[in-house]
Amino acid sequence: MKWTAWMAGGIMLMASLAGGQTLRFDAYRELQVPDKANLRLGPFYSDIAFSQSAGYRYVTSSGDGVGYLYGNERGRILKDGSDYPLVSRLSMRNYMLISKYADLDISFVLGYQHFPMETEENEFSFDVMGPGIFAHLGSFEYAEGDAAGRESRFNGRAEASAFMGESGASVSASISTDFELTPYVRGCLYDVPSYRTEYVDERGFGDNISGRKYTSFQNMLGLDMDWLMAKNKNLAYSGSRVDTIPEDDEFDIQRSVVYNQGVTYQQQLNPVAVGGVRANYVWRQYEESRGDQFQQDYATFLGADLSPDTRLQTAIGYSMGELTTDSEWETNGTSDTVIGMIRLSSRLTEHVTHDIGYEKSQRGGFSGGFEVLDSYSYGISWASPELSIGYRTAYQVVEPRLYRASDYSDWLHQVTVIKPLSQDLTLTLATAYTIRENSEPGEGEAGAGDRLVEESYDTWVSNIGLAYVLARDWTLHTYFEHLERFSDADDLAFTRDMAGISLTYARDL
Repeated sequence: MKWTAWMAGGIMLMASLAGGQTLRFDAYRELQVPDKANLRLGPFYSDIAFSQSAGYRYVTSSGDGVGYLYGNERGRILKDGSDYPLVSRLSMRNYMLISKYADLDISFVLGYQHFPMETEENEFSFDVMGPGIFAHLGSFEYAEGDAAGRESRFNGRAEASAFMGESGASVSASISTDFELTPYVRGCLYDVPSYRTEYVDERGFGDNISGRKYTSFQNMLGLDMDWLMAKNKNLAYSGSRVDTIPEDDEFDIQRSVVYNQGVTYQQQLNPVAVGGVRANYVWRQYEESRGDQFQQDYATFLGADLSPDTRLQTAIGYSMGELTTDSEWETNGTSDTVIGMIRLSSRLTEHVTHDIGYEKSQRGGFSGGFEVLDSYSYGISWASPELSIGYRTAYQVVEPRLYRASDYSDWLHQVTVIKPLSQDLTLTLATAYTIRENSEPGEGEAGAGDRLVEESYDTWVSNIGLAYVLARDWTLHTYFEHLERFSDADDLAFTRDMAGISLTYARDL
């Protein structure tokens, strides 16, 4: 429900434009052993990767907002000063071809970060971009990736909440089996357990700077099935159950079981267009001080390649949510809205791509009720082996319903630059400015007394970093970051400077 963004470069967009519109039936993995497995024992194949980094980081902050953060244990940084972060990461994908009609994939990711001087809490860590990540550069992340060290992204969970921590599992595993009942019926049964740590604001958006620490265990059990009814027609079913168990009592309101079922009919209209209809049903059952929810969404959709370099995605539909039980901040009743989206993505030249989009959606609120979102975005990027430059702006308005809480909006502007200085040395530059506009909670509304809900604030962060490949498996990173938060409320305004250097060994065994 929350958006993801192409933050820098045009690599992902160019790749998407290179392929045509296809049915979901074609998205299943081929029932064959993986190409990159580095361990084989009979029908068992495994791919193992490991990384270890060690470094130095210094943080200094000033302003009244620093006292608010540290005094209320807000954000990842607990105090100023020096530290020597140690970050370890192990990932493994295990694969077994059971028969010519079924396979088994068991994978996991495990990471741990240690801060000897306690400027941050020691905790299990997760790299949101996968094995390509070598270091966190302050609020940014740098990836070696397939782009020879030229791919980077801003550490943002959503387009409208810059530098606010990707939602990711600290420890995660994936157990799945793809199967083929007939040549025209495919399926996937999966289980994804995870132990995750996030820093979130009162609305549930990730906020590494001033959010509260939220640790939970989550398990998703699901089934996907696809029936290729004809060469150009596909009927898809998806069902899942998600259990969420918070570690701390203050987040008991998130303790829940969520059931999701959906049916989609797709038809290949021609080689460059796919249309269809979908129906989705969600049951959210909460254990603590919160009403249960039932939500149903219906939509018709069309995706078309208008030209080899231009792609259009559209959808229009209706969403209705029902809340069955009153609670402290909630009122029972129904919330309905028109939903839909339109996104146009284009390659303007060999190196320049851009996209523009609008989406209206409804979701369950983080602490209660429902939320209706209006989201706008635009991005443009230049990507070449010599230079990558990206700009993105995104605006999002959130309206709570059946929940006594105030509206709010986020507006993001962001620029990223990746410049290889030599074959082994890469320069990264990034800056982002976000504007959070809060409508002050009225009497008896949720969030009253929380300064980050009552007051509006802007945040500006800029980062410059260097990555130097010392040898095949060794990389040295160094960076400097400056952050400022502006607000009419003096107790929220502050500045922070951060500098660091780390040496990383990464090996795909």
